[in-house]
Amino acid sequence: MLPLPVTPTYLFGPLFLLLVVGCGLLLVWIAEASPLASFFRRRAQVVAPYAGSLAILFSLFIVFTTSDIWSQRDKAEAAVGQQADAIRLIRVVAAGLGDQGEPLGHLVAEYGRAQTAADWREPQGQQAVERLQRQLYEQVLFGDAAGADDLVRHTTAEAILTVVDSHRQLFDASTSRTGLRKWTAAAVLAVLAQMALVLVHLGRPQSSAIANVLFSIGAAFVLWVTLARLDPFEGVEPISLQPIAVASQNEG
Repeated sequence: MLPLPVTPTYLFGPLFLLLVVGCGLLLVWIAEASPLASFFRRRAQVVAPYAGSLAILFSLFIVFTTSDIWSQRDKAEAAVGQQADAIRLIRVVAAGLGDQGEPLGHLVAEYGRAQTAADWREPQGQQAVERLQRQLYEQVLFGDAAGADDLVRHTTAEAILTVVDSHRQLFDASTSRTGLRKWTAAAVLAVLAQMALVLVHLGRPQSSAIANVLFSIGAAFVLWVTLARLDPFEGVEPISLQPIAVASQNEG
């Protein structure tokens, strides 16, 4: 995913706004006061509906992009809950087996720590999670927990499958590049809309500047909202893995 800048959120928003507004004003300067101004004045005859069509395309693209990002977030949030429930079930089974289930309880607790560690998305973190997933399977199939009755082992194996599948969903949501590509396309559309506004108001620099500033403020806001939520586990209102940590350490 596209990492957010290290700038604090309360500073990043205004700085991003200045960047987008500055881009629009730069385009106004290029068309009205730069050495290229005469070129644009002689050749550009763009009617107003052209700028409106690009603005509509930008708006529609942002709507679909934001919807997709929030859909990914909802799936990741659901996966956290599914994994927490599955881990809780495994712990209940381990506790019910007594001494026979003690190794299984230790493994699922260790798994919870690995899944919620700061490096769980890094290669070393992934290796630790996958190793513990295999050990959970081995404990149920061949370890001390293998002595439980078939229904208990089947229920535990299904819970482990849920843990594995939900972890895959979390990892996919955190590493998806779809949001980045769509955000890049939205940024390009925003710049094209700014260019169209400049061409429509060509010869009227003050009107061009006002139109660009107003559009840029709106565009910066929606782009920032999209950018700040590309990674569901970082940025604004990140999804917490705390339910998994609590479930894996709950002895009750």
